[in-house]
Amino acid sequence: MKKHPTVVRTPDVSPQPWANGGGTTRELLRAEDGAWRVSLADIDRDGPFSTFPGRQRLLTVVEGTVLALDVDGEDHVVEPRRPFAFDGAAEVRASLPEGPVRALNLIVDPAEVSAFVTVLELGRGSALPLADDQAALVIQGRAQVGTADAAAYDLVVGPEEVSGRCTLAVITLQRRADVGERGRGTAASRGPSHPHESSPVRPCGTRRGAGPRRLWRRLGVRGRRPRRQGERASARRGLGGRRGRGTRGLRADLPHPFRRPSGQATAPGEGLGP
Repeated sequence: MKKHPTVVRTPDVSPQPWANGGGTTRELLRAEDGAWRVSLADIDRDGPFSTFPGRQRLLTVVEGTVLALDVDGEDHVVEPRRPFAFDGAAEVRASLPEGPVRALNLIVDPAEVSAFVTVLELGRGSALPLADDQAALVIQGRAQVGTADAAAYDLVVGPEEVSGRCTLAVITLQRRADVGERGRGTAASRGPSHPHESSPVRPCGTRRGAGPRRLWRRLGVRGRRPRRQGERASARRGLGGRRGRGTRGLRADLPHPFRRPSGQATAPGEGLGP
């Protein structure tokens, strides 16, 4: 991805209005061959989404309270910071029961790319390495990227290292050809295929030596372990052997690093278009 700038400043990208007038889209990043696109959409009113036959979408609400979607006649409620995947060919209508929202959107060619979004919180002293097929949208706070910084809704493009106290939506756009080159053995024999992807692991603290710090150091994260959205510290002993080191509230629907993506609910995708 390094043909693109290290930090894409969202205010510098002109918003493009949707054809139905229901919102605007800022295209932050696009593959040269058109296999994927990353955009940020502001949804101001109820209305239909554009269709993308032959593509997959992955939508994450990054600002606002809730987004209601009717996908081919089936109702879904998309909560903030919880990625939602759906078929690009589906007929989708959005409604805003509690006001406008802003959404991070990926649209990909599923034959070429697998896409994932994971929301993480970085604490003071933490550093998150991004691979060359990754980017990170700053949702809250300010991120440090080398000598530059990234404000809320700026996009950091890998390979790069992100630090600072902030909340990130980490985007992985993994080429299927790259996956095949790593070998055709079982997941256990191949080992992790990505810095933020691991073989299925137990929740932190379920056995000695499997605490949060050691797990995240093994995955390449320096400093304090980033806290995943929805995670709460447990006051009970027995999780990791120390008070306050529990993992109650971990979000089971999100992909790696705590579980391998299923390829269904977290399948490739993107969101809205004009």
